[in-house]
Amino acid sequence: TGFVHADPHEGNLKYTRDGRICFLDFGLMDRVSPRIMEGFAEGIRSVVAKNWTQLALSMQVIEFSPTPPRKNLRPGATRPEYADCSFEEFVEALAEELGQDADAQARFGSMAAALKRLSGRYLMLTPPYVVLLTRTFVTLEGIAAQFDPGFNIYKTALPITLRRLLSPRTAIARAAFRDQVLTQGGEVKWSELETLVGSSDGSSDEGSQAEDAGFDLFEGLDEGEQAASGFQPLEGLLGSSDGRLLRRLAYDVDISKLLTHLVSPDARTWRRKASAWFAEQLDVVRVARGLLRAHPSHVEDPEVLKLRRHWAQRQRRALGFLVQSQWRRTRWRNLPINALAVAVFLVSVVVGAQLLLVRRFFLRCRGASRALAGGVARVAAAVWHRMPGRRRGE
Repeated sequence: TGFVHADPHEGNLKYTRDGRICFLDFGLMDRVSPRIMEGFAEGIRSVVAKNWTQLALSMQVIEFSPTPPRKNLRPGATRPEYADCSFEEFVEALAEELGQDADAQARFGSMAAALKRLSGRYLMLTPPYVVLLTRTFVTLEGIAAQFDPGFNIYKTALPITLRRLLSPRTAIARAAFRDQVLTQGGEVKWSELETLVGSSDGSSDEGSQAEDAGFDLFEGLDEGEQAASGFQPLEGLLGSSDGRLLRRLAYDVDISKLLTHLVSPDARTWRRKASAWFAEQLDVVRVARGLLRAHPSHVEDPEVLKLRRHWAQRQRRALGFLVQSQWRRTRWRNLPINALAVAVFLVSVVVGAQLLLVRRFFLRCRGASRALAGGVARVAAAVWHRMPGRRRGE
């Protein structure tokens, strides 16, 4: 929203009966621009992915560090002397300071401390919003750590990060996002898209793709937790004003090239993700766990239900418009090839989902059998120790 509650201590937060958090006392607020919000979203993604190059770029966007970076030629002196240095040198120093600091990769307060140490060697800026924003993050971390010592604020923020990355508000960010994922001819830049969301299978060893290996932005979206909390970060995005860039991209994309790629060997990562998502929808155990985690007294507010129905309606309209637009553009051209590609893709996704469900079934059976065997062994041992003549027999 651009508004920051800068004093979120326990006295200003209320846990409502329907499982939501109510903020109180808006006396200490701050406002940040869309450019800063987008920079923070990219910075959070970079920290989780350990992509220090992108983190350094994000720090320049949010005005944490100057462009170009400046190095202190007299570290430890009362009066520092700064001179321009290369971006690569600053990235190396940032990676050295944060790469081995597990706390800095999990907590904003530790990150601030690490950057404070780095400020002895490189110039760090303090834009007006930093003080209150730092206070907000550190306070929230302190509250969360009381209940979860392993709380990682960056991974917790991934769902909001995803929505912010997919819905940039500034014209420069929208143009950059479009150029990053789509060519002028409407062909998807799959390698750049995989780097953006961290969907690479680790086959690349160069640049930021290597840094992002093993990271998946979508793994932060636990659908069971979303169902239990009622919070779904991507809900209604496509039909909302924030989703206008996504709608434009879906309108401009070349659907024939898209479908052809999805059935090619290069798209196996995306087919695996689609199969995993479909398997999650069919997983009865996951659905049951989501229902059990749901707040027992949760009753959806009528206004919230009305709003969600409105979102769903707008999203259906957006999807209908996009489908009609693509159909009017292609008509019967490439229809057999497109239909075959859709059929092959759906079959591969369904088969992959079934294989995943079968594997999960056997793994759960093995875990249950081991637990049962362990329980039987413990009961047998307890019975043996309580047998009347056991001590005399020994």
